[in-house]
Order: sequence, then C-alpha cells, then structure tokens
Amino acid sequence: MGDNILDVVSNNDPYIVNSLYLSAPFRNNDHYKIHFSLILSPDKSAKDEKYVYDFDNCDVDTISRALSTHPLHFSIPYGSADDALDQFFSHLMEVIDGFDAYVPLKKFRSAVSLA
Repeated sequence: MGDNILDVVSNNDPYIVNSLYLSAPFRNNDHYKIHFSLILSPDKSAKDEKYVYDFDNCDVDTISRALSTHPLHFSIPYGSADDALDQFFSHLMEVIDGFDAYVPLKKFRSAVSLA
C-alpha cells in the first residue's frame, strides 16, 4: 500500500464499526477494498409481528359460495380489453375484501436475523 491513503467510513456512533481492514486492490488500480462489520441491534420500538390470513382454518364453503355467486363468476365483460380487466379486478377485490368474514387472522412473528 502506498503512503497516500484516504478512505472514510463515516457514522455517528464510534462503537458501531468493527474489524476495519483493507485488502488487495481492485484489478489494476490503486483503490483498495475496505472491509468492515457493523454492530447493530434491532429497533426495539419496531414491531416484528403482524397479522396474516390463516387459510388453514378458513371457511372454505363460504369462500366457494362467495366466488360462485359473485358477478366475477357469470358476468360478461363489456368495453375495451382494459375495461374488462378493470371489471375483473374490481369484482375480485370485492371478494378479497370480504376475506375478513370467512378467513381468520393469526399473529405472525417474523424472525429477526442480523447475520
């Protein structure tokens, strides 16, 4: 390595950067690779749990009835191809919005990994 080295790892916490070192330069130039680790911890205020639909315990009969009696099942689209697609998604979203009535929610806790 030469005498003129200017590499900066900037942060506002002097204890967050760990094991900083330089290694061989990139190909045929004088820019060395900088390797470093950060010591981080998860934000305690951030929630790592959310609710997701529990399809294992859903009311399949009610969902089937909703899909078979909804205009999505027997309506004939009109207008342009874009209009027909909008109609399809509009009807589909009505069925999906009704999921709360026949699909229970369960708490899902995501695994936090800093590795």
